[in-house]
Amino acid sequence: MAMVRRKGDILMVSWVVGPKHLWLGVKFARKPVVPTVAKHPSIGNCCHGEIDQSQLVAAVVAGASEYDLHPERIEYVENDSPAYNLYAHCARLLAEYATKDAAPLNH
Repeated sequence: MAMVRRKGDILMVSWVVGPKHLWLGVKFARKPVVPTVAKHPSIGNCCHGEIDQSQLVAAVVAGASEYDLHPERIEYVENDSPAYNLYAHCARLLAEYATKDAAPLNH
């Protein structure tokens, strides 16, 4: 099960499914913006393949759009799994949390 946390205006979630894992942080906006992307250094020694930032952004945008939110900033860990369907799922979880939590969002 994923647990959503907040650090300032960034919502974060970790997700581990079998050998796949990811950490995602997103700052949401109400209006479409071109998101900035921040890659955090690798954690541990595992390697699952390179994450394509354009696919990552597309997955997060798609997941957040179900809640009419838009990622302003996307953060991820360099050596996480390039499982874009999981990034979309986690973005949905964060967007759902943001709408229910009445999280402060940029306009």
